Amino acid sequence: MDELLKILFETDDPADVWELDLSYHLIREEWPTPFEQLSGLESLVNLRSLSLSGHLLDEIEGLPELPHLQHLDVSYNNISEIHRFPLLPELTTLNLGHNQLLNLPPGKQVPRLRTLIISGNRLITDLSVLREFPILHTLYLKQLLISDWKPLAALGSLAAVYATPAGPKSLKAMEALQQVRSIDLNLGRFGAVVDLPLLASLKKLTLQYGLQVQEIQDWVQLESLEVLEMKHLGVRSIRGLGVLENLKELRLQNCPDLEIGTLVANRSLKRLYLERVALSQNDRDLLQRANPGLQIIC
Repeated sequence: MDELLKILFETDDPADVWELDLSYHLIREEWPTPFEQLSGLESLVNLRSLSLSGHLLDEIEGLPELPHLQHLDVSYNNISEIHRFPLLPELTTLNLGHNQLLNLPPGKQVPRLRTLIISGNRLITDLSVLREFPILHTLYLKQLLISDWKPLAALGSLAAVYATPAGPKSLKAMEALQQVRSIDLNLGRFGAVVDLPLLASLKKLTLQYGLQVQEIQDWVQLESLEVLEMKHLGVRSIRGLGVLENLKELRLQNCPDLEIGTLVANRSLKRLYLERVALSQNDRDLLQRANPGLQIIC
């Protein structure tokens, strides 16, 4: 560890180190590999952030108790089971994404955890284990095939979810998440039509990566929505957005078939962001006549 500290920080005092990024893409050949260094990490008594991403680690049992650690990233490894996990009393962000996980660390070991990333761990299908993290605020579940969202209803602090619904039934079942204020959905598994769940308190929605999606129905289900992002979708008409009386901001990216003129029905919109979306001068004039206060950013 002393050799590594001198290379990275030009110091031999472990107490000087607050952030240590040993991600695979930052490691040079001549540096000691991080999985040989786990036993030396206990000397970094002031460490706040640690990344060991991308090293095909199959375990993290050697990770010591680090009393001030707030951010831990062990994504893109080969971890399947967590047998022993250190007490990390200040940890707020834990990235376990893209491993082979069958279980999660005990909630009592990370009592202040607010952000949990388990995207890409396809063997995790039962969300009931997340009840151990009662103050969780942000949860990343991309590329997990979840059908039952009800266990998350018990997490009263949960405000943001990033997910890949397994299909239309899974999407509809997200109605259990009435406390959530922001949802980011990957629609790659959907057909031409998407029926939105009833989430009356949702403030922000991101829909992306579903090029075959041509129509989105039941916008009225999202009556409190203020910000909508749509990326890489094959949607043509968004005339139905006119029912969203609280919608203030719309972000559209790479939606080549979208008929922008259909937005004319939405009078509450304040900001329209367009990236790789065609906007004719006629459509621009039409929108701004219907909504003089609309700001269009291309």
